[in-house]
Amino acid sequence: MMRAPSQPPSVAVRGLPCVRRCGFAFPRWLALALAAAWFAVPAMAADKAPAQSSFGSGASGALLTREQLRACLAQQARVAQEGEALPKEQAALTATQDELERSATTLKAVFDALDMANADAVAQYNAQVQARTERIEAFQARTAGYNRRFEAAQVEREAFVKACGNRSYYDSDAAAIRSGK
Repeated sequence: MMRAPSQPPSVAVRGLPCVRRCGFAFPRWLALALAAAWFAVPAMAADKAPAQSSFGSGASGALLTREQLRACLAQQARVAQEGEALPKEQAALTATQDELERSATTLKAVFDALDMANADAVAQYNAQVQARTERIEAFQARTAGYNRRFEAAQVEREAFVKACGNRSYYDSDAAAIRSGK
């Protein structure tokens, strides 16, 4: 006498076992392929990290948040703007200094040829000296202002290097900030 099996035998479709719980034939190789794909998706996403850049040569700190990156980009723009403006101002100051030195040699030559008995010539010479003295005072005031701006630019540059120097950021964040987002 034959006994009835407690569980019905699995139905094989073309030699592949089926999963009874699903109610349809589900080949084992397909289940393995789907599982492999399921677990591979996060691994592929982790392999393809977003592109990163840094302000310095080597990124050693944590990634900048978008707000920190926004502040660093603004600070970098200010440093760059001063970096372009200061050499131009220095060139203008150098040109003014050269002109003042030429006027000094001209006034010396005028003084050497000056007739001290001629009151009009002496008055004219004194007016030229006074005008040169005023230009020198204006030059010194411009130089003092330039020196203050230069020192402030140095402080700003050092603050930028300290806060943002070797920090990394996502390129997508920088692009979003530059586009106004």
